[in-house]
Parts: sequence; structure tokens; C-alpha cells
Amino acid sequence: MAIPSPLEAMYVDAGVTLVPFGTSRPGSDAGREQPPPVPKLALVVEALELEYAALRKTCVLMDEPQRALLEVTGGDRIEFLHRMLTQDVKAMRPFEVRRSFWLNRKGRIDADVVIVALADRVLLDLPTFSAASAIDSLQSYVISEDVSIRDVSASWHRFTLHGPTTPTLLASLVESVEGASAGTLEPMHACLGRPQGSMRGDGSRSEPSVLFREDLAAVHGVSMWVPVEAAEDIFQRAIEMGHSHAHPGRAPLPILGQGGNIGVRAEQGKQVNDSIRLRLAGWHAFNIARLEAGVPLFLLDFGPDLLPHESGVLKDRVSFKKGCYLGQEVVARMESRGHSKSVLVRLRAVESFKGELQDRPLPEAGARVWEDAKPATGVVPEETSGTSVVPNVDETPIGRVTSSVLSPMCGSQPIALASIKPMAKGSDTMQGRRVRVECIGVPGGTILMDVE
Repeated sequence: MAIPSPLEAMYVDAGVTLVPFGTSRPGSDAGREQPPPVPKLALVVEALELEYAALRKTCVLMDEPQRALLEVTGGDRIEFLHRMLTQDVKAMRPFEVRRSFWLNRKGRIDADVVIVALADRVLLDLPTFSAASAIDSLQSYVISEDVSIRDVSASWHRFTLHGPTTPTLLASLVESVEGASAGTLEPMHACLGRPQGSMRGDGSRSEPSVLFREDLAAVHGVSMWVPVEAAEDIFQRAIEMGHSHAHPGRAPLPILGQGGNIGVRAEQGKQVNDSIRLRLAGWHAFNIARLEAGVPLFLLDFGPDLLPHESGVLKDRVSFKKGCYLGQEVVARMESRGHSKSVLVRLRAVESFKGELQDRPLPEAGARVWEDAKPATGVVPEETSGTSVVPNVDETPIGRVTSSVLSPMCGSQPIALASIKPMAKGSDTMQGRRVRVECIGVPGGTILMDVE
């Protein structure tokens, strides 16, 4: 794995605080002398409100060492992956991108992967903590097939651009090698390109980078897998070409200064386009935007203890038109039942809370959820004013919150994703349902939230 990130020293030198992103997944280091290293992320680079605004209006650049990359080659790679994964891999054309699950025999989710089909290989982009177990279990099913599976994360590094001006930056930064131009990528499509700065130390050109578009925050989003040896230089060139000289600010300039003729390169960026207004961003800004878009993440909102029907992303990950795959019987049986034990839903606070942001209530991950006796009418009952009484100790929760934020697009009110039980047997219909969510520091200990 390319951990620590090749960009870590740049962030540390700029005074940015990095924190460990999660912990090693139980069982992921089975049979290994040491557990896999834990990546470190910047939660905020300079100011959260500025980073979030840039994501929505212009463009942000994020380092993502929490992702791993598997490379699948060989003449039987398509047929093999088609039998293993929940997606229809056979139907994928070169430079097409699809999301999929890798399940175990019991139909539980072992890994949530992004499949990137290239002309000569298939790439599987997945969380770092899933990589070791995924490659071990996939390789165990290779018998006589012409298939090779390698973890190439140590040779490649990923960072991501989010925001409306992303295409403008990519059009200037990346020279197309194969597939569409990086600046014109359609959603869920990929290309090969050579960003400026993709040179090895000996002066030769490094391998083409892999770029694919995945709009996870309801804005244009492109992930770039670049050779590790070129990652720092490409990252800085993206900053130089995207930074607004007409609107100078402290970020992202503190990151600059690591080699190269910065003055000349910055002037080149100024000549390209002064409207991109790129800003470095941390995890918090992206997390707010993806929750506003209702996008759940593996190992945060759903995990290896759940079935695909309980993930909230079933239709996006599973094809019901293909043949058998590992865990398929369990998925088919759940589909025929017409409902699951729990469903991942998006919640929004009923009451509009006032006051300073730090004083507004926000349910924590793991907060309990109860059914509310009153139906959702869109009107806050006068007697509750947005809160309800403490639940009876004998009352069983119907679910728990998985992620939550104060949403700027919703007037800085609480929104959340939660895994809850269906309202009625035989139906996963949730919209219009009102629930009580555990929340510390409010009268009654709960707030009312509607399922959207």
C-alpha cells in the first residue's frame, strides 16, 4: 500500500493536521505478521466553510490514501470477474466504470468496489481495509483460469477533484492518451491521460494515469490514479494551474514550494484559466456534500455484517439479469421475499433549529432511532416543537444513525443516514415516515426527523 501518502510530508510542512482514518478491519490481517497500516487524512485543510463552498461552486482537490487498487489481468479476467462480482462485467466496454459488491458465501458484503474496465486489464478500486481480504479470497477461486490478481496500491496513488470547474482544470492539466478527453468524461467512464508533471526522476515519462468520473457529491467528480513517483509533482501542478490569481488566498498556496520552478509554473497556470479557483479540501467538506447527496459509504454506513438489500445501494451494485455469482442465492432469496430486515434511509430534521452552529443538535453515529406515533405531515406539532419525550425503556429502537452532519443546503439543519426496519412487512417503502432520533442535549433527548 502507498501508505503513508506520498503527499503526507507536504501537508505536515504546511501545518495541516492529519488524523488516522479508521482502524484495521477485523480479520483483514489474518495470517499476517503485522496489521495493514492505517491511512491518515486531513479533516480540514484551512477552513471548512471555504472548502465546502469551493466544492459546490468551483473545485476542490483531495488526497485519498484510504483507497487501494487491485489489477486483474489475463485472458479469462472478464469471465472470472463476471462469476465472482454482483455486476454484469461481461457487458462492460473498455473505459466503462461500474460499482459492484464482492460477497462471501453467506451473501454478506466483503468489499464494495469500483470496476474500471480498460483495454488490457480491469482495475478494482476499493477501500484500503478491504484490499487484503478481497485479493486473498478472489485468488482462492482461481483454479485453472488465465487470471492474475495483484495489489498495485504501492505503485499508484489516488487523489480526487470535485466541483463544477473540474472539467476546465482537467482539460488544461491532462493530455489524453486513450479513451475520451479527461475534461469531457461522462459519468461512470474512464480514460488514460498524462498530467503535466508525470516525469520520472531519470527524465522519462511515467505510465499514463487512470482517471474516472464518479459524481459522489452531486457535483462533477473525477478520481485520478497516478504513479507514486509522479504524485507530488502532478498534485502541485494541479494546484498551480487551478489556483485563482485574481482571488488570492492562503490556501492552497502553503502546500507549494517542494522543488521545480514554481514561479514559471504558476505563471503558466495563470495563463490557462483564472476562473477555476481550485482549493485544497479535507474529508469534512466532502462528507457533508456526499450526505446531502444521500450517498452512503462502505465501512461507514454499511459494512460486512449486512446483505446487499440492506446497504441502500442495491440497484447500483447488483445486476439481476446476469447468471450466478458467489452469494447469489442469498441475494435472490432476499429479492423474492420483497423486503429486508433493515433499510438505509436519509433523514432530515423536522424543526428548524436556531442559534450558533456549534449549539445546534446533531445525532451522533450510532444514535438510536424510534418510531414516532404521529404521521409525517410536513408540519411540526405545536406540543413537541421538534422534539419528543424520552422513549420508554421498554421500547425497542427500529434502527441506528450511521452518519450525520449539519447541512448548509438545508439551512444548516441536521440530516443523517440511518439503518432502520421497514414500516410494514413486504414493503421497503419509507418516504414520508417520521421517526424520533436520539440526540444529546435537547429536551426529551430526541429530535423528530422525516425520512426523505
